[in-house]
Amino acid sequence: MLAGTPSVPALVALVALASSAPGRDVAPAGDLIARRP
Repeated sequence: MLAGTPSVPALVALVALASSAPGRDVAPAGDLIARRP
């Protein structure tokens, strides 16, 4: 992540892309978010 930029919007965008993409599960994205501090 770049310093000075909020990571929340980026995570939301990743989840949105993962959930909207065919063949993608939200679980992996959830795991990534859970592992992020």
